[in-house]
Amino acid sequence: MKPVTQQEPTNLKEFSLATVAVKATALAIAFVVGSLLVLALVAAAFGYRYLQKIGNASNHSPQDLIQIAKTAAAVAPRENNPVFLILGTDSLTTRGDIPPLTDTMLLASLDLKTGTLHLLPLPRDIWNEAYKTKINALLAYGIERYPEKPEQFPEEVIEEMIGIPIDYTVVVAMDTLADLVDTLGGVAVSVPTSFIDTEFPNPDVDITIERDPKKLYKTVSFSKGTETMSGQRFLEFIRSRHSDSEEGNDLARSQRQQIGFAALLQAATQESVVKQPTTIGKLFAFYESAYVTALPLNDIAAIAKAVVENSVSSVTIDSRTLTVRPSVKDGVLLHPDAKKTNNIWLYQITDEKLFREEVGQALNKL
Repeated sequence: MKPVTQQEPTNLKEFSLATVAVKATALAIAFVVGSLLVLALVAAAFGYRYLQKIGNASNHSPQDLIQIAKTAAAVAPRENNPVFLILGTDSLTTRGDIPPLTDTMLLASLDLKTGTLHLLPLPRDIWNEAYKTKINALLAYGIERYPEKPEQFPEEVIEEMIGIPIDYTVVVAMDTLADLVDTLGGVAVSVPTSFIDTEFPNPDVDITIERDPKKLYKTVSFSKGTETMSGQRFLEFIRSRHSDSEEGNDLARSQRQQIGFAALLQAATQESVVKQPTTIGKLFAFYESAYVTALPLNDIAAIAKAVVENSVSSVTIDSRTLTVRPSVKDGVLLHPDAKKTNNIWLYQITDEKLFREEVGQALNKL
């Protein structure tokens, strides 16, 4: 079996962080804001006024914040490496009642002993034969199956496919992700390749009533190099998929998403953020409104404690991609002729056993 392919060096980043509590934030957006709060509260040297600023921005009193920190500090360290499924949805207010499709699907596993965060994007067009659907529709079906917790359905199906238990499933709505970027004052992203997309969905248009392509789409372009992006610009970078160049395919988009998320995490874990109590308060309010149920603060603290016990001094992000035929002779994914799939563009799994092995290798779970 061919080894799991390695991303370009630009996708392999090591973050040397000030504290272990912040180091653990490389897990996910929720982990970022939760750990930042724990860090800020434990750092009593900042004083009451510092806590008051956090509280004003997060709608908590300083006493509430201190109690939250004490509770988190009392939890036992986590023993086994956590596995995450991160789902980015394209649900926007202008979509009307159309069920949300999953725009981004990312598996992540954190090695608590080494500090390595293993990332593996799943192409959203992978076909699930058991349910006769692409995996990007699983969340929409979950709304019918589990109305109170629709993300449970994609979690169950992906677990079946990869043969690895998933500890946390975090749903990230793309429009709220833009708010997070803006809260941080923008994010510096290294654009690896210049490209132009003339069919990027216009977020300001109601697709339930508008039919004019000139209004439904707009042109976005990016130039190679580092760009400080606003929230909307960040979304355009990670979501674009209609470029005439190689950047127009799902694999290239998956790579851009990894670059974008790594840049976002780096921005959120800068030491300067710890000195901005109002920003931390806004981040915590964001976390509580969107992710506290999927990733409880005490669980974040348990993971952070495990990292502390193992004396991890930095977090390394190791990004991989699934192998695809014919680029890789024995690739685990194949794009069949559309004539054989009712003109549906999809990826088929060529061998379920090899697929599971490749995922396990990428997540360091073999």
